[in-house]
Amino acid sequence: MATQQVKRSAYRTLLGGLSLLTGYGAFYHFTKYSQSNRHWNAVSKSIQEFQPIEIKGQDAVQYPWLAQGELNNWEYKVVKIQGWFREERFFVRRQRDGKEGYLVFAPFITSTRKLESEHNSAVNPQENNTVFVNLGWVPLENKLDIEMTGEPVELNEAPEDELDIHFDRFTNFTNDPEPYVEEDTFSLTTITALVRKGETQNILQGRRNWPSQGVFQYIDLDYMARFFRVFNLDGARAAYLERIVPDYDEEESELYPVPASKDNFEQPLQTPSSHLSKFYFLGGTSALSIISALSLLKR
Repeated sequence: MATQQVKRSAYRTLLGGLSLLTGYGAFYHFTKYSQSNRHWNAVSKSIQEFQPIEIKGQDAVQYPWLAQGELNNWEYKVVKIQGWFREERFFVRRQRDGKEGYLVFAPFITSTRKLESEHNSAVNPQENNTVFVNLGWVPLENKLDIEMTGEPVELNEAPEDELDIHFDRFTNFTNDPEPYVEEDTFSLTTITALVRKGETQNILQGRRNWPSQGVFQYIDLDYMARFFRVFNLDGARAAYLERIVPDYDEEESELYPVPASKDNFEQPLQTPSSHLSKFYFLGGTSALSIISALSLLKR
């Protein structure tokens, strides 16, 4: 009899501890759900309004989300920025609607400045400030098509009136593309994109990189910045841009990569729905633990 009482007491203690832990977990995820839900409502409103913030001048050299130290406030804001794409591409494995494929990244130069001869090198002959752009998603079977294509976004057109041509002393760019085309150096383009944070390893979610094998399953901006030997390491690994268009019909366009749109963009692992599902699970577990503990007390 005494042994049974000891066992019941131990079970009650165990269930009580379990109910406290799961109750705390449920409270935590409900709090995160409330915060995340408010954040996502604001994000959704900003994306649906689709009024890009123009990043130019000094901001195209020192990106405001880094300079202001407010990446959380800038994430998912729609921005517009001018520059040119390097030819290299970087691929990160990602499923889309249950189909295997890749996110296609490209280094995007937003400002440039030739270095003095004594500071020049074969690696960085000039000071190019770079931000990585997620151009969109491509199926596994179309990866080589992306590697062999040229400019992914339409080039800027020259202003009709010469009086509208101006030179930006911060970026060393002009809005007249002709000089760049004639010199066969680069051609400017303007992209509209979402500001996004990089990702970290998450083995439970299958996001792990094997650089030695060329396999990348999460967006490691630090690795990408070092791999491409960019000049502005801090700026390149602070955030990336996800190209976005107002509307996109994949079946009609039949073009890859598929860019993000107002209704379909790359989302993080932790969204309001994921926090809510964890709240329900932990809340239910806590409730069952309390009921079980109370039933033992009645015996």
